[in-house]
Amino acid sequence: MKARAVIAAVALAGGMLAGGAAVHAQEDQIVPGATSTPPPPGPPRIVQYPTPVATTLPNGLRVVAVRVPGSALDAADLVVPGGAAGDPDAASGVASLTASLLTRGTSHRTAKEIAVAEDALGATLTAGVLPDRTDVFGDAVAARFPAALAILADAVRDPIFASDELTLAKQRAVNGITLQNGQAQSVATQVAQRALFSGPFGRPSSGTARSIAAIDRAQVLAYYRTFYRPDTAVLVIGGDLAAADAFALAQTAFGSWSAPPVPLPPVPAPAVRAPARIIVVDQAGTGRTAIVVAQSAPLRTAPDWAAASVANAILSGYSGRLNEEIRVKRGLSYGAGSSYVTGRYVGAIVASTLVDHTKVPEALDVMLAAFSSLPRTPLSAAELNTRRTSLLGEVARGVETTGGIVRTVAANAFNGLPPDALSASSASLGAIDAPAVTRLASGALAAAPTIVLVGDAAQFIDAVRKAHPEVQVVKAADLDLTSATLTR
Repeated sequence: MKARAVIAAVALAGGMLAGGAAVHAQEDQIVPGATSTPPPPGPPRIVQYPTPVATTLPNGLRVVAVRVPGSALDAADLVVPGGAAGDPDAASGVASLTASLLTRGTSHRTAKEIAVAEDALGATLTAGVLPDRTDVFGDAVAARFPAALAILADAVRDPIFASDELTLAKQRAVNGITLQNGQAQSVATQVAQRALFSGPFGRPSSGTARSIAAIDRAQVLAYYRTFYRPDTAVLVIGGDLAAADAFALAQTAFGSWSAPPVPLPPVPAPAVRAPARIIVVDQAGTGRTAIVVAQSAPLRTAPDWAAASVANAILSGYSGRLNEEIRVKRGLSYGAGSSYVTGRYVGAIVASTLVDHTKVPEALDVMLAAFSSLPRTPLSAAELNTRRTSLLGEVARGVETTGGIVRTVAANAFNGLPPDALSASSASLGAIDAPAVTRLASGALAAAPTIVLVGDAAQFIDAVRKAHPEVQVVKAADLDLTSATLTR
């Protein structure tokens, strides 16, 4: 596989809010002789997760080793703080551009040489930007992993940011943004992020076509020199290797990496929730209207994180309340669901669906009613058990590979969680009961949500205005995601 600096922000359209599992349409199948009611879920399986071990190199780099017995692959994830929230106001998207250029040439290897070397090793190298951090990930079979880690270290420590490569990276970024801007769901998610959070955490991680076009090499270098440094980074190495061997690999690859003279950037404060808004982006010509209902939610380190995770599971999934009400009962959409995206600085539950333009008022009412049902509709033991079991299964699937474990441990380490967070999180989720969900929904999730509709406004705006007279309408051509007002 060729090496690519893939800006794979775990979120749709490079934004934070759409991170999490996608909602997939599932067609009903009638099987002769089959019962109409599926069997109840069995008891959750107990999964044993490895406990990471950490050390700190003399240069300040924190290294976390996680043993995965029997794994044929070794993997590494270097987490650099900053992310899109570190973009200057006038250079939205510079973090994404910086990450995309890491494998496009260093002082020791050209872009082609990096790609050829990665191909020869059968390794991967990707970089993903989120609002609060950048992850540089690589993996390879165990025998070739030290060589792959050396290439990853070279890409992180010594990129040259050649002007011709920057020009190509900007073109690719603008093309990607243009494609996203033609998709109603992508636009709705980005608008929801911009409207839900004030300050830098509301900006799109990928920037905009206009902001990307204005970025120059000096801004990329300034961002790199500020945030790519060992004294604020975390390196996670996982595989079937002892902690001492992982630490030795880290020392060889990163031990001589020195912190730059640029002062450490201040630790950001958690995202501040902006006042609730309802926004319509008039995008004529779209096939259907995208609806997003977004609500700020607890951070990953908050005591009620587990309750928020279970609350989101009750809303989402094929048997969740959103899909049950919107698709199964009313046939308004092929699917509806929600994601709980949370980290060190930002937390949100985001529900979304796509409907026919004329069905927007009805579908929006149903989505809002689903949110309101959390504190009002009693949660039965059967519903809680089903959705909680599904959630625990999703958690287990997310760490069924060495790469999944390494990425999860890296996120936990960045979020400031203890080493046993993998095992502790599953135990916390399994212990959540109905009263805990009700308390959360009546408290942290009780504020009015932010609502975004993207579609042919002429077909639904009058009905929406009757229920929501405060609605803001923005023409798609005038939309500016770098502005808190959303307009140029």
